[in-house]
Amino acid sequence: MRSLPPWAAFVTIVGLAGCGKNPDQWAPLAQDAEWTYAVKTGLNSSVQTVKVVEPTPIDGERGWRLEGPGGESRLVWRRGKLYAAALGGTRFSPPILWLDPNKPPKPEDAPEFENRPKVRTLVSTAHRSFDAEIQSQTVLSKFRVGGKERSALKSTVRMTLGGRPTILTTWFSPGLGPVRQEIYNGEALRQMVDYLKGP
Repeated sequence: MRSLPPWAAFVTIVGLAGCGKNPDQWAPLAQDAEWTYAVKTGLNSSVQTVKVVEPTPIDGERGWRLEGPGGESRLVWRRGKLYAAALGGTRFSPPILWLDPNKPPKPEDAPEFENRPKVRTLVSTAHRSFDAEIQSQTVLSKFRVGGKERSALKSTVRMTLGGRPTILTTWFSPGLGPVRQEIYNGEALRQMVDYLKGP
């Protein structure tokens, strides 16, 4: 089965939302805020901007709608966790867990990813819909931004379609939001996204 192109397009750069006690430090939000990223897909490189457009209801809760070159995204904080109902024009029903900043473990203390709970969701693009199996995990990490090492949370989401995984790894840094993302289809790196500026 062929991989899911919309999933692998501008997923990181739409992941900026905030609410609650203080999870928003990992993904700050303000109306009309913009983030700029360097995006590399294969041999192609570009600079892309995503903008916070407006609040939007998601499953009866207040979420946010963002727009960028990859399409619309819809995100919501629920019990201190960041869920995505849409990323880059790809919709998820129910929304998928993207980031869990609640007492994340160190990488060496995290359970084996293969043993993480599996959740089924309906994935819809402009052309088709299908069931997928989702696993997600958040661990403590570090990341260098502007030459300085910063604390970070590393989120890994694995979506399995027909036995082939697409793996989305995102580093979130407090006060900045997503600062890097790598997207793999199977063993192949499909896209890399790096923070340039924002909020």
